[in-house]
Amino acid sequence: MGMPRRVSVEVVKKRMNVSWIVTPYFQCDADIKAIGPVWGSDISWRVFNTDNAVCFDYRRAADLIARNFQEKCNFYVPEKFFGDLGRPSGVNLIGGDFSYDVEHKEEIVCSHLVSETSDIVLLGGFDFSSNFELLSDYEKHRAKNFIDNFRRIISSKSSIQWVALDHTKEIDESISSLPNFTHDATDSVISLLS
Repeated sequence: MGMPRRVSVEVVKKRMNVSWIVTPYFQCDADIKAIGPVWGSDISWRVFNTDNAVCFDYRRAADLIARNFQEKCNFYVPEKFFGDLGRPSGVNLIGGDFSYDVEHKEEIVCSHLVSETSDIVLLGGFDFSSNFELLSDYEKHRAKNFIDNFRRIISSKSSIQWVALDHTKEIDESISSLPNFTHDATDSVISLLS
């Protein structure tokens, strides 16, 4: 895979809007909220106390709303759930849906939402590798759809720098070849942005 391409100091000096998207697999002890808002799934919220949480699972969303989760963070659910959830106040709605089976819907939605306000998006705990050998055909199909979604988002938002953090596997070439995508060590990025 080679040495990671480092985040440019010149980019950082411009003091751009930085956002995080984290998965539950991301490992970091630093105060990442001090650098920028943190987005993730409702499961990531439990680990990182994210500022913004997205949930595409109706049962989990209903349970969280019953416990007033929307008072703890900016909570996003699909618009199609809203009526059945009792039209709860303080819940943000996401339009659209996925017409195909894909892994990590929440993180894909987060990438669309942060791309409206961010100059740099830090991606913690993601797997952008194309090592599908141990996956079943169904899992392989979902993983390929995930990578294809992220490739489309990154390529369509060319003014945003997307940074995969601590990615240890070979990154799929369809993503790694994009000029606005890079990877780096979390510690290195935090020292530049702090």
